[in-house]
Amino acid sequence: MTFAPAHSALVSSVPADGATLSAAPTEIVLTFNENINASFTQIALTRADTAVALAPVAVKGPEVRAQISPPSPGPGAYRVAFRVVSADGHPISGETRFTVSGPAVTTPAATPSAP
Repeated sequence: MTFAPAHSALVSSVPADGATLSAAPTEIVLTFNENINASFTQIALTRADTAVALAPVAVKGPEVRAQISPPSPGPGAYRVAFRVVSADGHPISGETRFTVSGPAVTTPAATPSAP
């Protein structure tokens, strides 16, 4: 009896799939069971069907990271969609979801300087 080799798969995500956070994360981290080809890596973060800006994706072995560009979009339900290609050439796509329940992040207003 022979077994076909297992395909590449997502093994963990930060934030974890289904997590509820008190504050918005500063980055998305996806870890796979095999090395990922950096040339074919895409991550999209959305909240209420609106894209959230991400810095360029960084790939190191099986780990894919994307910094969330400030300012944080605040509380709500988020979706992380990904499409990557493992080192052995297999495409992997999927999504994870998380919720931010904390208050919206506000930027302090500039205080006028005294003359």
